[in-house]
Amino acid sequence: EVFHSNSNIGTAICLVQGSMGYQSAMVGVEHYDVEELEWVCEGALWGKWVTRGTLASTSATSRVECSAEKLKFVVTQHCSGQMWRALRNYAVMFVGAFDLDSVADVVDSKWAFKNREEIAGAAFATYRSEVSSSFSLSTWVAGLSNTGMPTRTSVTFRSPHASRGSLTSAPSAPLEGIS
Repeated sequence: EVFHSNSNIGTAICLVQGSMGYQSAMVGVEHYDVEELEWVCEGALWGKWVTRGTLASTSATSRVECSAEKLKFVVTQHCSGQMWRALRNYAVMFVGAFDLDSVADVVDSKWAFKNREEIAGAAFATYRSEVSSSFSLSTWVAGLSNTGMPTRTSVTFRSPHASRGSLTSAPSAPLEGIS
C-alpha cells in the first residue's frame, strides 16, 4: 500500500506507469482506478494533507512524488515569478473552493475535474499566453533530479488533471511571501 486512510502525507503523487487503486467511502465507486498521469493528494502541495482513503499499487508502478518544498525549488529555479504567483493563486483558490472535510484524495467525477479546470483557468489567467493545455515536464523533472526525488525524464501532461484530499491548514510555508 502507498498510504492508508487518515495518514499525514507530505507529497502529491503522480502515477507515471502501472496501475493503482484507491478506496474510500467518499468516492462514488467501491474501487477507483487511478489512471496514468493522474495526481493523487494534490492538496499536499498547498497545505497539510490528511488522506481520506487507501491507495495501493495493483501492479509494478513508476510514480513521481512532489512536496511543496520541492515544487517551490523547481519553480523558482526554472520558471518566471509570474508562474510562481499563478501557482500561489491556484493554492489560495483551491483552499477556498472546497468543503475540505468532504473531499477524497482523487478527482472522481467530471464535476470535480471541471471545478479544478475553472480554478486553474482563473489562477493562470494572467499567465495564459505562456501556458498551453499540453506541456512537457522534462525541464521540471530535470530540476527534480537535483533534489533527490525519483524522476522520469519524459513525463507529458495532456491536460491538467488535479486530485483532491483534505487540507488541515492554510497554504504551507513554501507558498507564503510570494507577491
